[in-house]
Parts: sequence; structure tokens; C-alpha cells
Amino acid sequence: MSEQPQGRIKIGCAHHAYLSWLGDITKEFQKVYSKIEIELIHDYSSNLLKSVENHEIDACIISKREGNHKWIPLYKDKLVAWVSENHKLAKKNSILIEQLKKEPFIATHVGENTDYARIFKKYHIVPNTRLATKDVFVTYTMVEAGLGISVEHSLIAKVWQGKVKCLPIDFSTDIEIGLAYLENENEGLEKVNH
Repeated sequence: MSEQPQGRIKIGCAHHAYLSWLGDITKEFQKVYSKIEIELIHDYSSNLLKSVENHEIDACIISKREGNHKWIPLYKDKLVAWVSENHKLAKKNSILIEQLKKEPFIATHVGENTDYARIFKKYHIVPNTRLATKDVFVTYTMVEAGLGISVEHSLIAKVWQGKVKCLPIDFSTDIEIGLAYLENENEGLEKVNH
């Protein structure tokens, strides 16, 4: 009988909403490879991909980015507008670009290469930013308090049960979520001692 592999694998995840997937995968992996330590890292998609390409982590679940990596699509998400249930826009069926430019906006991770920042750049949207946070949950609670609207992945708001309504945006906001890793480089598995 061969000895079970040992070692360490580093896996990144960009969004809290996708951690449950990663938890399920990790649980199944550890049933087979109980002597392999798994380190989970949370960061922005662009930073995690850079870490994969620099051989600092083995794989990551991120929003799709260009680069020299293999890609396994896992989920199609959309960006949605977050509005307080008491906000005048909560009665609308969707949010228009003009409303994103006009309404007080709560920005998350200003200056980072976030998905909403990438979409805003693509459509030349300059929001009326009135509040900035460095945490998605803080943004959510500020929206819930009626301090403005925001834009984020549709799955993220489903994690929390507050008084925030998610509205579709009137232009394409499709975001592909997947697993990124380096082709022909199972560095994490090469570290495993047989």
C-alpha cells in the first residue's frame, strides 16, 4: 500500500459568495488526500490571477480575466444594482445608465480592478460617488441604510438577508466565474511528497 501524498496547496477565491463551492470541493478533496494542507486566500480576481501566474498560489476561483492560464468556467453571474427597499428606484424593474451616473453611489474598493469598475469603464460610466468602502458587506449595509445605490455580483447579495433589492441593469453585465490555473504546471501537486 502506497503512502498517502503530503504537502500544501494554495487556492484563492475572489468572492465570499463562491466560498461555499470551495468549501464543498475542499471537503471532498480532503476525504481522499487527508495529509495535504490547503491554504485558502481571499483577494481580488486580478490579484489572485497574478499570484497564479507568479507561482505563488496553485489555482483560484475568480471572475474571468485575460492571461496565460487555463480556464474552467463554473458559473455565469451578472452585476446588479443594489438599492434600499425604501429607495424610489426599488419600484423600478431595472436601472438605467443615467441613474447610475445621477444617483448617490456607494463605491467598493475604489481604484481596484473590480468587475463593476471594469464594466463602468467599458460603458463610460462615471458614478456620482458619495461614499466609498473597502468591504462589500459595509457597502451592502450602507445601501440598506438608504445612503445610496451600488453595483455588485447578483450572488453576493443573496448571502445576506437585509432590506436591499437587487435590480437588473439595462445593459450587458455578464460575468463569467471560473477556475484559473497554469497549463501543464501542477506546481501544487509537484510539491506533494509521494
